[in-house]
Amino acid sequence: IYNTYNCFVTAGHCLNGADVLQFNVPASSPNCSLNNPPVADQFPVIAADGVNSGVGADYGAMKSGANNLGQTPYDRYGIFIPLANSVPSSGTASVNGYGVDEQCERTQTQQFHDGPIVSLGGTSIEYDVDVTFGNSGSSIIANGQIIGVVTHCSSSCVNYGNRIDDP
Repeated sequence: IYNTYNCFVTAGHCLNGADVLQFNVPASSPNCSLNNPPVADQFPVIAADGVNSGVGADYGAMKSGANNLGQTPYDRYGIFIPLANSVPSSGTASVNGYGVDEQCERTQTQQFHDGPIVSLGGTSIEYDVDVTFGNSGSSIIANGQIIGVVTHCSSSCVNYGNRIDDP
Protein backbone atom coordinates (compact mmCIF):
# COMPACT_ATOMS: atom_id res chain seq x y z
CA ILE A 1 0.00 0.00 0.00
CA TYR A 2 1.57 3.29 -0.97
CA ASN A 3 -1.18 5.73 0.03
CA THR A 4 -4.37 6.06 2.07
CA TYR A 5 -6.44 5.40 -1.11
CA ASN A 6 -5.39 1.70 -1.08
CA CYS A 7 -3.22 1.87 -4.16
CA PHE A 8 -0.45 -0.69 -4.73
CA VAL A 9 2.50 -1.08 -7.06
CA THR A 10 3.51 -4.36 -8.68
CA ALA A 11 5.23 -5.80 -11.71
CA GLY A 12 3.26 -5.53 -14.95
CA HIS A 13 3.58 -9.27 -15.60
CA CYS A 14 1.75 -9.87 -12.29
CA LEU A 15 -1.41 -8.04 -13.34
CA ASN A 16 -2.93 -10.86 -15.40
CA GLY A 17 -5.19 -12.74 -13.01
CA ALA A 18 -4.55 -10.42 -10.05
CA ASP A 19 -8.08 -10.48 -8.66
CA VAL A 20 -7.50 -10.67 -4.89
CA LEU A 21 -4.84 -9.21 -2.60
CA GLN A 22 -4.10 -11.27 0.50
CA PHE A 23 -2.44 -10.30 3.79
CA ASN A 24 -1.36 -12.39 6.79
CA VAL A 25 -0.95 -15.46 4.61
CA PRO A 26 -0.50 -18.52 6.87
CA ALA A 27 2.22 -21.11 6.48
CA SER A 28 1.87 -23.46 3.53
CA SER A 29 1.14 -27.13 4.16
CA PRO A 30 3.97 -29.69 4.52
CA ASN A 31 3.24 -30.82 0.93
CA CYS A 32 3.78 -27.19 -0.27
CA SER A 33 0.08 -26.53 -0.99
CA LEU A 34 -0.89 -22.94 -0.27
CA ASN A 35 -3.26 -21.84 2.49
CA ASN A 36 -5.33 -18.70 2.21
CA PRO A 37 -5.77 -16.22 5.07
CA PRO A 38 -9.19 -15.51 6.59
CA VAL A 39 -11.60 -13.70 4.27
CA ALA A 40 -11.16 -10.52 6.34
CA ASP A 41 -7.53 -10.42 5.13
CA GLN A 42 -8.52 -10.73 1.44
CA PHE A 43 -9.37 -7.70 -0.68
CA PRO A 44 -10.67 -7.51 -4.26
CA VAL A 45 -8.63 -5.70 -6.90
CA ILE A 46 -11.00 -3.10 -8.37
CA ALA A 47 -8.63 -1.45 -10.85
CA ALA A 48 -5.29 -2.36 -12.42
CA ASP A 49 -3.08 -1.04 -15.19
CA GLY A 50 0.52 -1.48 -16.26
CA VAL A 51 3.15 -2.47 -18.81
CA ASN A 52 4.89 -5.84 -19.33
CA SER A 53 7.72 -5.22 -21.79
CA GLY A 54 10.87 -6.59 -20.14
CA VAL A 55 13.55 -5.25 -17.81
CA GLY A 56 12.94 -1.58 -17.00
CA ALA A 57 9.49 -1.67 -18.59
CA ASP A 58 7.58 -4.01 -16.27
CA TYR A 59 5.39 -2.10 -13.84
CA GLY A 60 1.83 -1.88 -12.68
CA ALA A 61 -0.50 -0.26 -10.21
CA MET A 62 -3.64 -1.57 -8.57
CA LYS A 63 -6.41 -0.26 -6.38
CA SER A 64 -8.06 -2.42 -3.77
CA GLY A 65 -11.66 -2.58 -2.69
CA ALA A 66 -13.15 -3.56 0.66
CA ASN A 67 -13.11 -6.95 2.37
CA ASN A 68 -16.16 -8.82 3.71
CA LEU A 69 -16.24 -6.43 6.71
CA GLY A 70 -16.36 -3.33 4.52
CA GLN A 71 -12.75 -2.42 5.37
CA THR A 72 -10.09 -1.40 2.88
CA PRO A 73 -6.51 -2.54 3.51
CA TYR A 74 -5.58 0.89 4.87
CA ASP A 75 -8.64 0.87 7.15
CA ARG A 76 -7.74 -2.60 8.46
CA TYR A 77 -3.97 -2.23 8.88
CA GLY A 78 -3.49 1.56 9.14
CA ILE A 79 -0.13 1.72 7.38
CA PHE A 80 1.39 2.45 4.00
CA ILE A 81 4.89 2.94 2.61
CA PRO A 82 5.22 6.04 0.42
CA LEU A 83 6.70 6.08 -3.07
CA ALA A 84 10.17 7.61 -3.31
CA ASN A 85 10.74 10.67 -5.50
CA SER A 86 14.18 9.39 -6.47
CA VAL A 87 16.12 6.13 -6.28
CA PRO A 88 19.46 5.92 -4.43
CA SER A 89 22.38 4.49 -6.41
CA SER A 90 23.81 2.68 -3.37
CA GLY A 91 22.88 1.57 0.12
CA THR A 92 20.70 -1.22 1.41
CA ALA A 93 17.41 -2.31 -0.14
CA SER A 94 14.89 -4.69 1.41
CA VAL A 95 12.13 -6.85 -0.01
CA ASN A 96 9.15 -8.31 1.81
CA GLY A 97 7.69 -10.84 -0.57
CA TYR A 98 5.94 -14.14 -1.13
CA GLY A 99 8.50 -16.13 -3.07
CA VAL A 100 8.69 -19.87 -3.54
CA ASP A 101 10.88 -21.54 -0.90
CA GLU A 102 12.56 -24.94 -0.68
CA GLN A 103 11.03 -25.34 2.80
CA CYS A 104 7.38 -26.09 2.00
CA GLU A 105 5.84 -24.36 5.00
CA ARG A 106 7.59 -21.09 3.99
CA THR A 107 6.75 -21.20 0.30
CA GLN A 108 4.73 -18.18 -0.81
CA THR A 109 4.42 -16.83 2.71
CA GLN A 110 5.80 -13.41 3.60
CA GLN A 111 9.57 -13.36 3.97
CA PHE A 112 12.05 -10.52 4.45
CA HIS A 113 15.50 -10.14 2.91
CA ASP A 114 17.84 -7.20 2.42
CA GLY A 115 21.05 -6.50 0.56
CA PRO A 116 22.95 -3.87 -1.40
CA ILE A 117 21.75 -1.77 -4.29
CA VAL A 118 24.25 -2.68 -7.03
CA SER A 119 23.50 -0.20 -9.81
CA LEU A 120 20.85 1.87 -11.57
CA GLY A 121 19.82 1.80 -15.20
CA GLY A 122 17.62 4.44 -16.81
CA THR A 123 14.42 2.72 -15.65
CA SER A 124 15.77 -0.33 -13.81
CA ILE A 125 17.49 -1.08 -10.52
CA GLU A 126 19.90 -3.95 -9.89
CA TYR A 127 20.09 -5.29 -6.32
CA ASP A 128 21.59 -8.23 -4.45
CA VAL A 129 18.66 -9.39 -2.32
CA ASP A 130 17.59 -13.02 -1.84
CA VAL A 131 14.45 -13.21 -3.96
CA THR A 132 12.96 -16.07 -5.93
CA PHE A 133 10.09 -16.89 -8.24
CA GLY A 134 6.92 -15.53 -6.69
CA ASN A 135 8.63 -12.37 -5.42
CA SER A 136 7.74 -10.52 -8.62
CA GLY A 137 5.76 -7.41 -7.85
CA SER A 138 7.14 -7.07 -4.32
CA SER A 139 8.18 -3.57 -3.33
CA ILE A 140 11.88 -2.78 -3.13
CA ILE A 141 12.30 -0.50 -0.12
CA ALA A 142 15.12 1.83 0.90
CA ASN A 143 15.09 4.60 3.49
CA GLY A 144 11.47 3.81 4.40
CA GLN A 145 10.19 4.41 0.85
CA ILE A 146 9.30 2.24 -2.15
CA ILE A 147 12.09 2.68 -4.71
CA GLY A 148 11.05 -0.04 -7.16
CA VAL A 149 9.33 -3.38 -7.74
CA VAL A 150 10.89 -6.82 -8.19
CA THR A 151 10.58 -7.93 -11.83
CA HIS A 152 13.23 -10.20 -13.32
CA CYS A 153 15.48 -13.15 -12.65
CA SER A 154 16.36 -14.45 -9.22
CA SER A 155 18.14 -17.71 -9.91
CA SER A 156 21.77 -17.68 -11.10
CA CYS A 157 21.44 -14.24 -12.69
CA VAL A 158 21.15 -10.58 -11.76
CA ASN A 159 18.07 -9.39 -9.84
CA TYR A 160 16.35 -6.51 -11.60
CA GLY A 161 13.47 -4.31 -10.62
CA ASN A 162 11.65 -1.43 -12.20
CA ARG A 163 12.52 1.94 -10.69
CA ILE A 164 9.62 3.74 -9.05
CA ASP A 165 10.70 7.05 -10.62
CA ASP A 166 10.24 5.66 -14.16
CA PRO A 167 8.20 8.35 -15.93
